[in-house]
Amino acid sequence: IAFACAMPRFVHRLVRSVRCLRVLDTSKFGTCVQARSFGAGHFLPKDEIEPRVLDCIKNFRDVEASKVGVDSDFSKDLGLDSLDTVELVLAFEDEFNIEIPEAQAESITNAKQAIEYISQTPFAK
Repeated sequence: IAFACAMPRFVHRLVRSVRCLRVLDTSKFGTCVQARSFGAGHFLPKDEIEPRVLDCIKNFRDVEASKVGVDSDFSKDLGLDSLDTVELVLAFEDEFNIEIPEAQAESITNAKQAIEYISQTPFAK
């Protein structure tokens, strides 16, 4: 929130640090004009996501690192069953500190889809 008004400096800093919209008593500070600004979120670029996703897959149990690639299918190419795929998606959640809803988790069947989903998720770390 940004405020353009005549108010003491410490109050101005306090108000700017507030993340949610608050109603101010303008009688103490004069006329205030409120302007909302919402962050667009932080999106990781795909070139940062890809090696981390591939490392998660390579470090997963019973996966041969030489078979891992962006287009490698979890079940067909890597031999993972449905439970292993769910655990791998959980590993992606842990790696990037995100939550992947069950509906989307079921649709992730290769690294390319995981990279695409994570790149569209705001605040992935």
